[in-house]
Amino acid sequence: MKRKTRLRIKLLAMWLLPASGFFALYVVPLLWTFRYSFASSAFDGGQAGFHNYVYIWTNEYFLLGLRNLLKTGLTCCLPAFALSLLLSVLMIRHEAAAAFALVVLFLPLLIPSVCAAELWKKVYKIDVLTPPGTALMALFTLFLWKCTGPAAIVLYAALRKLEKEVLEAAMLDGCGEARLTFGMRLPLIRRECALSLVLLLLYHLRFYKDVYLLYGLYPPKEMYLVQHYMNNQYLKMNAQYVSAAGASLACLCLGLFILALFVTGRREKKC
Repeated sequence: MKRKTRLRIKLLAMWLLPASGFFALYVVPLLWTFRYSFASSAFDGGQAGFHNYVYIWTNEYFLLGLRNLLKTGLTCCLPAFALSLLLSVLMIRHEAAAAFALVVLFLPLLIPSVCAAELWKKVYKIDVLTPPGTALMALFTLFLWKCTGPAAIVLYAALRKLEKEVLEAAMLDGCGEARLTFGMRLPLIRRECALSLVLLLLYHLRFYKDVYLLYGLYPPKEMYLVQHYMNNQYLKMNAQYVSAAGASLACLCLGLFILALFVTGRREKKC
């Protein structure tokens, strides 16, 4: 067997292993969720058509959770991206402290969520009577502390691969630090910026665990997310509503992701 043929077989095997795992652990459960979202109940095999979707999209708590999910996403992800960009630029300018900064930024992911939630409860004195502003601030600071690090690491790696000669030539021509960052660095790493934003959005969708640890099963109205609605419906054994809500959320996220890719692609063509 030729060397190129063996190499192709090895590459195919390396590709099939993660692809089969992704298909078995993500695609199949997602397709099963879509199928089950049309069931009439969890105890019979009847079909309800689009009744489950009509029910959840006319339910005030599902709409409240979806609205709060979008609001907290904008409130948390955009400042986290700005902070991660600032940290990555600072690490580029101070390479000597970059190694220590990378360890500090990655450390929050290693701390258990229970410990972080208990600390935040004591700092912000969270209980049933916590004001909405304090509750939102606790969620905001916890998200920044926990999720800014990975995005900053991605942006730092992208900035490091830029050619220093080009940046030094721009500085010699009188280009200031602000113009250098927003006029040269950011356009050159726009794909990595999009990746860091997607990463922050994924962390935000997974942040329900931390919200649950902070506020419990029935949080303040401003902190009620779609995941709370899904969890409450699951406890009531309304698995069809849980599946419909999960399928709706998946379609919404996929639509926003495709829209972002379409807008990015059009801008690259114009450039």
